[in-house]
Amino acid sequence: MDPLETLKKIGWDKRKLGLERIRNICLKLDNPQDKLKIIHVAGTNGKGSTCAFLNQILIESGFKVGLFTSPYLHEVYEQFQVDNVAISKERFNQLFDTVFSKRADESVFEILTAIALLYFLEEKVDYAIIETGMGGRLDSTNIVNPILTIITNVSLDHTEYLGTTIKQIAEEKAAIIKKEIPCITGAQAEALEVIKQHCSSKGSKLMVIKDANNMTKEFELSLKGEFQKMNAALAIKAADQILNLSYDSSYNDKSKKSKKKIIQDALKNTKWPGRFQKVDDLIIDCAHNPAGLRVILKEMPDDIPIVFGVLKDKPIKEMAALIQDKTSRIILTRPNAPRSMQPYELSKFFNEKIIIAEDPKTAVKIARKTFTGSILVVGSCYLAKEFL
Repeated sequence: MDPLETLKKIGWDKRKLGLERIRNICLKLDNPQDKLKIIHVAGTNGKGSTCAFLNQILIESGFKVGLFTSPYLHEVYEQFQVDNVAISKERFNQLFDTVFSKRADESVFEILTAIALLYFLEEKVDYAIIETGMGGRLDSTNIVNPILTIITNVSLDHTEYLGTTIKQIAEEKAAIIKKEIPCITGAQAEALEVIKQHCSSKGSKLMVIKDANNMTKEFELSLKGEFQKMNAALAIKAADQILNLSYDSSYNDKSKKSKKKIIQDALKNTKWPGRFQKVDDLIIDCAHNPAGLRVILKEMPDDIPIVFGVLKDKPIKEMAALIQDKTSRIILTRPNAPRSMQPYELSKFFNEKIIIAEDPKTAVKIARKTFTGSILVVGSCYLAKEFL
């Protein structure tokens, strides 16, 4: 039984919300989630970057760290990392067999979540950083009992599952907050009020990042873009909180480095592909919703050529408007994913001046022949992975 073929048959894109199935399979695995020190991360954008920054800070502090994120850019194995090393194919297959033997009707993401928890337990990690797949309340990762929760921000995305207003989506994400467990957030306005209410009702300490620029001004960030300062600030604050929870002394007990040196090295050494990443003349970013697109476009010069491809379930009308406000040099294409929108269908959201390319690589070839300078590739992680 080939695990990847089996997962393909189950359906990579078939979502099942709810915790009953993941609880059942983890019970059969002797509840690995209850034996780990977990940091649980939710939010609309910036989850992956925040996880990556925090992961690197904890590693530089001398700890063994597990990291579970989604989606993957190259291979599924990169979703499961210990100290920045992806799980081997052989180990993944072994754990898949163990988990799958306990399966009832769990979804792909539920199976992957169970594999991650079992892997980190077997590896005896000091900390496990777990990113939600979608939302929070009914996301399979929400069976964990974390030592800390992080909610990066809240904007409209996955509205068919999470709600059509900021308040509704914030309620879903704030549901990862556990009784008397601290929470750190970069959320603002209406979303922040929802998070405050959840923390208050559960007796959980809330820490709000208000000045990310000041918190990161002394450090060089390997991940480019002004928006990464908030993600780095969340990670710095989380590291402070986590290490205070684990022992009373300073960072350097295990690493033999000062706190400032640890953060300095970690923020400079963090790698997280597909986020404002430059590859030759391409600028590649996974921004896949209006909020993410808005922040990356802020970093771009006016009228930059843009190669855009997107999945059908995104707020395409709003994303198209943002792109057309920025540039008239637009090439539409199709990410290599089952839910992607065909470029001709996508063109209905744009004016008549756009160029259509059937596949991403053709789109870039056309962009290079037609325009000069840098080219932004954006709209989906599936599109980004074509070039990374």
